[in-house]
Amino acid sequence: MNNFQYSQFVVDAKAIQAIPSLTFNEFKRGEFLAAQFSALSLMDVHIDAIGNVYARIQGGNALPLVISAHLDSVLSPIENNPIIENERHITGPGIGDNATGVAALVEIGRTFMDYKTTPPGDIWLVGDVCEEGLGNLKGMQQIVEKFKDKVIAYLVLEGIGLGMIQTAALGIYRYQIIVNSKGGHAWSNFGEPSAIHELIALSAKMLAIKLPANPRSSINIGAISGGGSINSIASHAEMQIEIRSEDESTLESLARTIHKIATQTNPSGIEVSISEIGMRPSGRINE
Repeated sequence: MNNFQYSQFVVDAKAIQAIPSLTFNEFKRGEFLAAQFSALSLMDVHIDAIGNVYARIQGGNALPLVISAHLDSVLSPIENNPIIENERHITGPGIGDNATGVAALVEIGRTFMDYKTTPPGDIWLVGDVCEEGLGNLKGMQQIVEKFKDKVIAYLVLEGIGLGMIQTAALGIYRYQIIVNSKGGHAWSNFGEPSAIHELIALSAKMLAIKLPANPRSSINIGAISGGGSINSIASHAEMQIEIRSEDESTLESLARTIHKIATQTNPSGIEVSISEIGMRPSGRINE
């Protein structure tokens, strides 16, 4: 990559970072990417029904290659948190995850068009939506449904991983646990079951699950809410819990334990439900 291309890559990354693109709200960033693709005269530029952005580099008769980068970010730029730039680093909300990944996607298109290179097969460049959090890989699932196994490979660009090749996918299961009770007044109904108290007890049991040293695994309660006031017995409480593991069988074992804790005999007057809100199976390819 020559200096001009690198400079343009940085310009693109900063422009992409400046466009808020939280999960489920990636449309403006998608429009920007589509405009970049069109300006490069790439073929078949379009945005699908859920917001994925496609462009094609025309190649030969070999199977196509699909290169993607997710458009959404956990963090969005805000007025009081701008980019900080020096000679060696650019720092800002979402710049590495995944503004630079999307900028790299644009740079691939630019390089092929500048050098008028024809690859063995078509190369599809895709900006996909809903990769983060509860997006549950919705955009990538749509891409795979479109191309299925009629490709030579799927290559995913992550800005914070540029320069590295990852051959394994981390397995992630996510659940929402809801606890309901009759509730009441903290004094006059003292002793009645509390949804919050029960949820705390359940969460303590789940966080006490012994994790293996190998394969690497984790349990995290990322969100918790409930109750109405300080002087009332909570009638409702809920939390979102996530388990991760490098090994699918370990992940499934953890999931069974989580379900067992949530559905085992609960105190009288307490109702507990658990529902799956996200599933990302682990996977690995030969290096």
